[in-house]
This record gives sequence, C-alpha cells and structure tokens, in this order.
Amino acid sequence: MSQRYTLKAAAMWHDSVGNEVEAEVRVTYTAHRGHAGTMIDPPEPASVEIVSIVPVDPTVTLPAGYAAGDFDETFFEDCLEDYAAEMACAAEWRAEARRDALMEGF
Repeated sequence: MSQRYTLKAAAMWHDSVGNEVEAEVRVTYTAHRGHAGTMIDPPEPASVEIVSIVPVDPTVTLPAGYAAGDFDETFFEDCLEDYAAEMACAAEWRAEARRDALMEGF
C-alpha cells in the first residue's frame, strides 16, 4: 500500500545568465512502506517515488529539468527522512491512543 505525502524544500539552480537562484518548492511523493519479509518473500525496504516538484511561489519558474525528473535525486533523501518522521509520529499516536484506551477502565 502506498500513500502520497508533500514536503517543502529549498531548490537552487543557475539561471540563463549564470546567477544562482533559490526558491522554496513543494515536493509531492509516493511512499511505499516496505516489509520485513517472510519465508517466501524477501524483505523490501521503504522507498519513495517523487511525483512532482512545483514552486511554492507561483511567480517562480523552475528549470525544465525539474518537470522532467532530472533533479529527483536531489530531494530523494529529504523524502525518505520526511516519510520516516511521518511513520514515527503515526506510531507514537497509535501508542498514545492504546494507552488512553487501556486507562479508560480505571
């Protein structure tokens, strides 16, 4: 099962004149949880696939390479870290909900 997530990151590139440009972008990615493996199926690590990279400011135009996926590896680690943080937060929420449910009887 996979889900879509979005994170904000800084993107840097050089414009046609050679000036360095920096802009905040919104990276949308699909995350695959992976699994520990069984006797039949080998384990698979969690993975992400970048769906789109768009600027937060609509007046900024990204280089064509961003739309073509040429810069996906730039944000790949950020997406994996964001996904790991989301999973940790979800696990903490589940544990707290379980503790609350157990304490209702007292």
